[in-house]
Amino acid sequence: MIRVRKRFGPLVINECWNGFDGGLLKSRFSFCSFFNVDAELSPEYDLYAEEYRTVCNDLLLPEDKIFSAFTKQTRNAIRQTQIMEVGFDMETSLSDFIPFFNDFAKNMNIRRTSDRKLKEYGQNMEITSAYYKGIICAAHSYIIDRENKTVVLYQSASRRMIADDIDKGLLGKLNKALHFEDMKFFKARGFKLYDFGGYFEDRSGRDNKKRGVNDFKLLFGGDIVKYRNYYTTSFWYFNKLRIFGKQHFLKSWGKKRTPFVVEKPIRVSSQELQMH
Repeated sequence: MIRVRKRFGPLVINECWNGFDGGLLKSRFSFCSFFNVDAELSPEYDLYAEEYRTVCNDLLLPEDKIFSAFTKQTRNAIRQTQIMEVGFDMETSLSDFIPFFNDFAKNMNIRRTSDRKLKEYGQNMEITSAYYKGIICAAHSYIIDRENKTVVLYQSASRRMIADDIDKGLLGKLNKALHFEDMKFFKARGFKLYDFGGYFEDRSGRDNKKRGVNDFKLLFGGDIVKYRNYYTTSFWYFNKLRIFGKQHFLKSWGKKRTPFVVEKPIRVSSQELQMH
């Protein structure tokens, strides 16, 4: 299990992954979240619970079995990158990752990251990237649980939305190849499970973006796994207020800017929408 202490202004928020630590519930006003819990907790803890689904690949399988589970199109895309001038960095620095991810996030209108936010995970954070002719084209950050031998995809970014200097099709192939290289890298280090970081529940089938994200993750032959996430009452309401405030601010800010901005439509690719 991973325990992370985060700061949001004066507040300290305890975040746990892959387990539950009741010792963090020191009072009813504790700010705690517990992600990827595989057991149903007793009601006595008085926590908000939600079902959570994700896609996981079994890294205990032989490498060729892992690869053969990918769709034919995905396997072919990865093979094509193997004869190109591509490279993979399994120890990408924060100084390389953060500006790349934030450029991507700005174009996708998603939450940016920072040196402080990623350093809060300490040794439980690792970053990988794919390069073409020396140019970074895709990057992934992972939450690493050495105790449970699990890696969880935390952030994913692609050059596809921030530049026109490289063929879009090649960039998609590089992102797929990076996922496979990551699986091999973590498997070689003894990890057992590769978690794609979520599977959107969209019963209406109307959200094409979320459906595209789901479809992309399933290209790698993993299984849909169900967990539970738990939150203290204080954290639950704090997070709801934070999200509401952010959405309200952005909406108001956007209305003020509308007369002065000409928006350009953006095509969204499924492999670029793995968000937290």
